[in-house]
Amino acid sequence: PRNACEEEVIRVRECQAWRTQLQQSDDYSLWRTAAEQLDELEGHKEWKRSPASPFYDWNLLRERLNQLSQLEAQDDTSGIVAWLRAGMERNFVGTGNAALREASYVGTKDLIEQHHQAVIRALWAMTRSEAIPPEKRLSFLTESRHALGKTALLLSGGAALGMYHFGVVKCLHEEQILPWI
Repeated sequence: PRNACEEEVIRVRECQAWRTQLQQSDDYSLWRTAAEQLDELEGHKEWKRSPASPFYDWNLLRERLNQLSQLEAQDDTSGIVAWLRAGMERNFVGTGNAALREASYVGTKDLIEQHHQAVIRALWAMTRSEAIPPEKRLSFLTESRHALGKTALLLSGGAALGMYHFGVVKCLHEEQILPWI
């Protein structure tokens, strides 16, 4: 059996190996694998699992998820649309705070990610609902676009940063998340 000191030496070496892979990765899937391993080894997953943080209103976010679960269980389409309208804004309850993205290599608090997935699920359900006329669905989506704004990709610097820019664009293209221009 190993003692605590030997276990820590092994953990540190594993972290170093994953950091090397993180820095040398030439595609997103390899980078993400290394980042997830580092999150596990460095204890960031525990931080993610705990919803508490001074950087966002986690109690309100949890309550909103509970509300949506109830609306979905009741198949309340108009209630789901109202739920979406009430929370469709950037940085809702502080979830866009940069400090929530600096504590781990990949992702953020599980509660925030669950909320994002719930919003996506509710949007898909709303767009497919026969209970809402097509013109109202389109109107809602147009309103949502105005409330959320559009994301932009800004690449600046000089010739020396150009290769990094190509790498960023290549990665976004491979993941099919390159913003529309």
